Parts: sequence; structure tokens; C-alpha cells
Amino acid sequence: MGRARGGRAGRNSQQTRRYRRREGGHWRTVESGTGKWAAHALVNLLHILQWGDNDLDRVREAYRRAVQTGNPDAPHGLICIGQMLKDRGNAEGAHAAFEQARADGADDELIPEGF
Repeated sequence: MGRARGGRAGRNSQQTRRYRRREGGHWRTVESGTGKWAAHALVNLLHILQWGDNDLDRVREAYRRAVQTGNPDAPHGLICIGQMLKDRGNAEGAHAAFEQARADGADDELIPEGF
């Protein structure tokens, strides 16, 4: 029995293509460093990379680019890095990332209890 058109596999590949298009637009906006849209795009990009791709290296790269362009939401990158390290069992690395996020002005409500 064949899979009907538009089945689960089709939706997943369509969703992946949509994420890739959005991701590219978010990278360009983050790198532009202009206004509130760059800050908004950074948070969206970080969530795509963290929750969609689970790609710690690319989250770190997005954070570095945000710092270079003076993005006001750059500390959110450290929070994502800390969450990913925590989820991978690296409590020491997570603690360091969360402490740096605090020092850089991140909202304490976004940092998990105990860190």
C-alpha cells in the first residue's frame, strides 16, 4: 500500500524547506544589525537552530555575529547555548553561559532555576 500524496514524509520535507528559507532571511537580518528587526530575527534564528536543528555550533555562530553587530538581544544566544549544554549534561558549561548572559544583561526569568 503506497503512501498518499501529501503524507507525513511530504509535510516534513516541505516544513524543512520553509525552515531553511526563514533561516536564510533571519541570518541576513541579524547580520544587517539594523533596528528592532535584527533583534527579533536573532531570537527566531536561535530558536530554529536550537529547537529545530539542535545545532550548538550554529547557535554559537549566531551569538558571535549578534555580538559583532551590536544586537541588543545577543545575550539570548548565551541562554540558548546554556540550555543546550544543560540538556547535553554539561552543567559546568551551562552555568558559565548563564552567568555570562546575566553579566550581559539577560532577563533572569529566561535562565533556569539553579543556575
